[in-house]
Amino acid sequence: MSKELKKSNYAVETAEHIEQSIRIIRGQKVLFDRDLAELYGVETKRLKEQVRRNIDRFPADFMFVLTKDELSNWRSQTATSNSDRMGLRHSPMVFTEQGVAMLSGVLKSVRAVKVNIAIMRTFVKLRRMLEGNRQLADNLAEIESKYDEQFRVVFEVLNKLISPPEPKRKKIGFCVKESNVEYIADKCKKVMDSMQEKVDKILVRMDQACVRSGRGVDEVRLIAVSKKYPPERVCEAIECGLSVFGESRVPEAEAKIAMCPGGVEWELIGHLQRNKVNRAARLFNMIHAVDSIALLNKINSASKECGKTMRVCLEVNVSGESSKYGFRADEIPEVLEVATTLMSVDVVGLMTIPPFTPNAEDARPYFSKLRELRDEVAELSGFGLEELSMGMSGDFEVAIEEGATCVRVGTAIFGIRD
Repeated sequence: MSKELKKSNYAVETAEHIEQSIRIIRGQKVLFDRDLAELYGVETKRLKEQVRRNIDRFPADFMFVLTKDELSNWRSQTATSNSDRMGLRHSPMVFTEQGVAMLSGVLKSVRAVKVNIAIMRTFVKLRRMLEGNRQLADNLAEIESKYDEQFRVVFEVLNKLISPPEPKRKKIGFCVKESNVEYIADKCKKVMDSMQEKVDKILVRMDQACVRSGRGVDEVRLIAVSKKYPPERVCEAIECGLSVFGESRVPEAEAKIAMCPGGVEWELIGHLQRNKVNRAARLFNMIHAVDSIALLNKINSASKECGKTMRVCLEVNVSGESSKYGFRADEIPEVLEVATTLMSVDVVGLMTIPPFTPNAEDARPYFSKLRELRDEVAELSGFGLEELSMGMSGDFEVAIEEGATCVRVGTAIFGIRD
């Protein structure tokens, strides 16, 4: 048998194994630690040891341990006998899409990376199936018939999500009427189109805000805030023409970036803990929320080790709220003085988050205050401070009118977060 044929057969077997191993627990598609260990070619014990050593990379939405009740329910549903506990003497670790992506970095093996690619493709397979035409229902039914009861639950959930509401009680099992096929295809098209429509409307609103304030439409960047949205939504946004994405948590971003196409920029817009700076320096093109001199120094050291110069914004707490991070306005000159001694960071501007308000106009004084501060310290310090990072989904137009050069928009693009 040729190497190419062996490779092809292995890929098919791996895909089938993955599909048979996916479970639905807590409403999420997950894989058990022992199934992943088998795919990666390592002992389950070693996999769990590596996860425990890097536990800060696996928050609850990446990995969780089954409770005793969940484990008992799962065993009963899969008819697992007492004599065949599948090696589960202890409650297993289960991994979501993001957790699986993180594992390849923890295990540090070529095989883990290749297997993860196959797993990610399987996780998004169901969504892609919805892009079909009038043959969609038949295709789904045909695929469903090939899987065992463990994977059938995925199709049952899918059927509930895509079936139109009916006054009559649904029949048990997977059944899509011919009259529903057009509904499914139409609904999928609307879902796909809706993001493009949202992006287009946001860009129009940005352009209009620039015109109102006498600015060029190319003076403001749109950062799509993808935090807490899965990688496939980022891929949709890329297809809509977006190329800059903002994340708030390093562990989440680390997993997500590995699962997304290249050729886009990633910027950290949330609070950065110093113990995650080294990882952030490798991942991001820009850091928006530098809120202490100690953090600035740490970023400088980490960026130097990476052989890069990190663009940063200083976060300013213009509202004076105790609940918010950021420098006081009168501290900025001192910080810029320190920055003159740091060769691997480039302070390119200021950033702020105004107090929450349902009325966008209420945020205007805070945006105006940041712009005035920027103009004042730029003149005194010699720093250009071209960037003003301010404005989100509810107030980005006002922010642009007050001088924002980059706006951070999430829910207006992706919808309400879970």
